[in-house]
Amino acid sequence: MTAYNLRNPMHREDNYLLHVETSTPTYFVAEVRSEPQRTPKRLKATVEVTAIKHGDSLVTTVGKAVAYFDTLATWVAPGVKLMALGKFQPLPITVGPDQFPYRQYMQRKGVMGQCFTTAIEQVETGATPTLQIRRWRNTLASIVNSSQLPPERQGIAKALVLGDRDAPTEITKAEFRAAGLSHLLCVSGLHVGIVVLLVALIFRPFGANRRSLLLKGLAELAAVWLFVIMTGAAPSTLRAGTMFSFIIAGRLVTNRMDTLVALSLSAITLLMVRPTLVADIGFQFSYTAVAGIAVFYKPIHDLLPLKRLGDATEYMGENLARWQRRWRRFKWLSRRLAADGLELLWQSTVLTIVAQVCVIPLILYHFHHLTPWFLVANVLIVPFTGLLLGSIMVMMATSGWPWGWQAMTEVVDWELGVVCDLTRWVAELPGAMVEDVEFTLPMLAVAMLALTAAAVWVCARTGRIN
Repeated sequence: MTAYNLRNPMHREDNYLLHVETSTPTYFVAEVRSEPQRTPKRLKATVEVTAIKHGDSLVTTVGKAVAYFDTLATWVAPGVKLMALGKFQPLPITVGPDQFPYRQYMQRKGVMGQCFTTAIEQVETGATPTLQIRRWRNTLASIVNSSQLPPERQGIAKALVLGDRDAPTEITKAEFRAAGLSHLLCVSGLHVGIVVLLVALIFRPFGANRRSLLLKGLAELAAVWLFVIMTGAAPSTLRAGTMFSFIIAGRLVTNRMDTLVALSLSAITLLMVRPTLVADIGFQFSYTAVAGIAVFYKPIHDLLPLKRLGDATEYMGENLARWQRRWRRFKWLSRRLAADGLELLWQSTVLTIVAQVCVIPLILYHFHHLTPWFLVANVLIVPFTGLLLGSIMVMMATSGWPWGWQAMTEVVDWELGVVCDLTRWVAELPGAMVEDVEFTLPMLAVAMLALTAAAVWVCARTGRIN
């Protein structure tokens, strides 16, 4: 917290707000920090204000701003440095139907105000790797746009795989919000975790020997950071990528490293680099959910012990005819697939329930609304998200193969249709959204202390702590 207070530009003398007059045009130099988002009339991006023109000279400053540009400024990209003339204004105090405290939240992240530019000039282009990543993401987006998916489903696909928050329609966002599924449209730890799970499933048949575990860990690290790059390396995915990298690397170095230890190391590392993350909602949600999974997942999962089938040789008798051996092998394979499918469904259900229950206090405190049917929606849809995410990636990978492209487009269309129908059904249930829930900071503290006490008790019962 001390580092947070020292690093927060609000408490520094070189804060750019001290050198501007509200609503008066001011020349400033800035570096674009986030991927521009398209609003109805403008492009919006977070910029770091590095200098303000004061008289005939430039004064070096710190602090971020939400800058709005003309829609023709398509060259604006992360890493680009620019000089602009704009009017700085205070951020809105609250936004949205939930009256979210937008100004307070953004100021805690170092964003002091907003600026509407009237003139803009490029000073320096961004780093070459950054621009190459942006072109690659634009290519992937064009692949999704050229598919036969309806516009509504194209937006969901681009939100899931490319992290394009503006792609889904407002109706889609409202339905996902009412169903308690807004987190699916914002790439974060959930999506990175799904990528890790998909890689783990691919390597599952190779056994658990040291070499297989090493190859699986390296593949998981590669997949995590490829996905981070694919989604534009947004702050939320960078956090999630760092968090899962520590967990994966910890397991590679030693099998005895506890997930909570790796999680704590990643959190400390991120906060040392950027202390203001402690006030970021995504940071709070990601680490609370993953910590909850690390503590509560196994005890709850073991409440329903599912028996795994042994090797196929156990079912092969001696002196059997060929057709009998084939029939027994077929029965064994069918039972194995059914058992593995049931196990995967149970794992996904437990993960979903634990993660959602742990972040309920944060949802109530930050957004003051509750979706009573969120467990139904998440249990039905979140386990399905891994299959959907993998299908969309395969669809994009087969874009140069007409037959495969058409087949995968139809598969993705059907999967997105299922997700949309289930989301719409949950959003239309009676009492799907309870708004204006009073949940104060003391109530949040009590709820988190209760979760912590429950976690300590579970760890003591399972022998993780003495």
